[in-house]
Amino acid sequence: MKLTVLNITEEGRGGGPLKRIVDVGSQLKDKGINSVALFPSDHSNDFEEELLAANMPFRKIKLHRLTKDKKSLIAYILTFIPEIFSLKKIIQKSQTDIVLCNGSWQIKGILAAKFAKAKSIWIQNDTQQGKMVRLLFKLISNLPDAYVYVSNRTKDYYEAINPKIINKPSVVIQSPVNMEKFSPKSGKNLLPYTEFKILSVGYINANKGFDTLVRAIDFVNKKTDCQVQFYIAGPAFDSQKEYYNNLLKIQKEKNIENLQFLGLRKDVDLLLNEVDLYVCSSDFEASPISIWEALASGVPVVSTDVGDVKEIIENSGCGLVVPCKRPEELADAIVKLIKDRDYLENCQKNTRKTAILNFSMESTATKYLNFYHQIAKSSH
Repeated sequence: MKLTVLNITEEGRGGGPLKRIVDVGSQLKDKGINSVALFPSDHSNDFEEELLAANMPFRKIKLHRLTKDKKSLIAYILTFIPEIFSLKKIIQKSQTDIVLCNGSWQIKGILAAKFAKAKSIWIQNDTQQGKMVRLLFKLISNLPDAYVYVSNRTKDYYEAINPKIINKPSVVIQSPVNMEKFSPKSGKNLLPYTEFKILSVGYINANKGFDTLVRAIDFVNKKTDCQVQFYIAGPAFDSQKEYYNNLLKIQKEKNIENLQFLGLRKDVDLLLNEVDLYVCSSDFEASPISIWEALASGVPVVSTDVGDVKEIIENSGCGLVVPCKRPEELADAIVKLIKDRDYLENCQKNTRKTAILNFSMESTATKYLNFYHQIAKSSH
């Protein structure tokens, strides 16, 4: 049975959910699934390039996203109803079988699908939201036909907000990784020689806990004589300038010279081939794709206890997991892997096979394919 799946995202700037749209859509192209992306016309050039490279159909429209910025929030409220009905018309004209919406604050597609009498699946990507978003979720969470959760912790979080959705069809599917792109291979000397290199990747914002990492680096420098260099790869948007400047302030106060901010990098796969350890310091995540990409690249991981990371990392022997917002404990885990090279090597041996088992695009896409057909065949 051929199906048209319309992937609606109100955020076009990048991130794991957009990667998933491209990766899953590409994998299902030859399996009877016509995946179409619909996203905001503003600030989405990089996403558009990815879709063009994947030869995946898409449509750009004027679509405002929910934000704390006052002007943007006013625009969001004023255009809320007109944009829902614009989406409704698109759903009806495109003869969409399933509307797929990404994230708990992205509710326009869910409402539009309901008005268009189309089936909808709501993907939940996180384990933490503000009070207003939780309220919005509770109000409309009975509308979708089904749910995809990117981790077991995500499923528990949202079902606790509205226990009635427990009875809806659902599936847990972790974020996929391109195993061909992210794989162990020879480095290209993008980073200067250092005895031990550590990488962290993510947008510069408070959720990623980079303040915890910067403080942890200070402890690492006091606990080891090894020459260690830390790198953080990720952009700092205008809305996060205050947080970014605070990171620089902490770095200066602690006199940390072995940390470099790399900014936005499109060669993370190559950077991973040059580092000895990957660190995630997030305060909360659901299915952190940057960790899965590190594992696929053969890089051991030290992470805070977010999403299903503890279950996956510790059970497979790929690294260490510590509580969130504990910089000294994060530092101790990092130092253990720096000093105990036998343990580091054993972790490294387990990384790739763990990634293939849990996050390959083929297995992820198959789970989506089966779930699409299950929902398409079900009655409203």
